[in-house]
Amino acid sequence: MIRTILFDIDNTLYDYDRGNEAALCVVCAYCKEHFGWKEEVTFLRQKQARKDVEAVIGTNCAASHNRLIRFQRMLEKENLPLEPHVMNLYHGYWDTLIDTIEPTEDVTSFFRWAKETHRRIGIATNMTAYIQYKKLQKLSVLQDVDFMVTSEEVGAEKPDPAFFSYCMGKANCATQECLMIGDSLKGDVLGARNAGLQALWLQAYASENELRAQNGEETAFQSLRACREWIEEQAL
Repeated sequence: MIRTILFDIDNTLYDYDRGNEAALCVVCAYCKEHFGWKEEVTFLRQKQARKDVEAVIGTNCAASHNRLIRFQRMLEKENLPLEPHVMNLYHGYWDTLIDTIEPTEDVTSFFRWAKETHRRIGIATNMTAYIQYKKLQKLSVLQDVDFMVTSEEVGAEKPDPAFFSYCMGKANCATQECLMIGDSLKGDVLGARNAGLQALWLQAYASENELRAQNGEETAFQSLRACREWIEEQAL
């Protein structure tokens, strides 16, 4: 029986790609107004800043997602003042993304069902904790979350076994009684299974690259309702 359900956040509980696109439009508009950069220039410089940050700290840590560090690096390379631009870009990006968040269909009913059937709900997510908490607040599900695990807290990102080992330290159940639901085949599904957990692949917002790599994955679902039905069937 599934006693604890772990949820990814981005592209699982809401459409991250839509929010990211809107947020990047705000960043581009800001850079055009203040620096005279064309949209394609902003995209290229932001992309390079991300590569520069990852070259220093790697990709297996929450800081690699930190937009403040990326924007800082982007401005430094162009010899532009950090004040007030780096903070304006950071808040412009995240405030816009969070404003766009709408819960995936059946999120509220799924969480309510899990609580009614005495299952624990955990959040298992890469990224920095503060931003992920802001997203959960906007989704109006934080009150139903029993525990939270971010890669910032662990010091490693999915699919690193250390991440899922840390999750199990909070899950209060055996690994086979713990289920991971997420959009990433590699990070969420295979990462969890390699650590001994069960996992379902929610494809509602999965990337085309990941869908092409499906390879007959049987526990792939298009909705949280279908995931819930699978869990109920396992309990019979």
